Amino acid sequence: MKQHVFAVGWLQIGLSIVWMLIGFTVAILIWGIGLSTHDRDAIEVLSIIAPIIVVFCIVTALPSIIGGIFLLRFKEWSRILVIIVSFIDLINFPIGTAVGAYSLWVLLNNDTIKLFIDQPPQATAAESANI
Repeated sequence: MKQHVFAVGWLQIGLSIVWMLIGFTVAILIWGIGLSTHDRDAIEVLSIIAPIIVVFCIVTALPSIIGGIFLLRFKEWSRILVIIVSFIDLINFPIGTAVGAYSLWVLLNNDTIKLFIDQPPQATAAESANI
């Protein structure tokens, strides 16, 4: 199950990066449309909407990126965070649905739960030097 946990971590990170890139692309297109109209009102409105889209995409992607990074380090709290994010991913058809379902299957598996519970605590640098 360790390989599956790594796969889920990287899938969450990758899907979130793609989501942010899509958000940036849409924002640039909207901003560009506003500029191409040469209409002052359109430029003002679309110049407000474009950053809102970027901020929305970043805010919605950050939990998946953070959860994915710490899932690779087998932190129990990240498993719970990615489970919550995976339920939300189910709405994002078709790729998000597949990643969300796979993530839930992996992270709710009893063998995976044991992996996270059985992880020895990380030794600090001072403790490692004494060994």
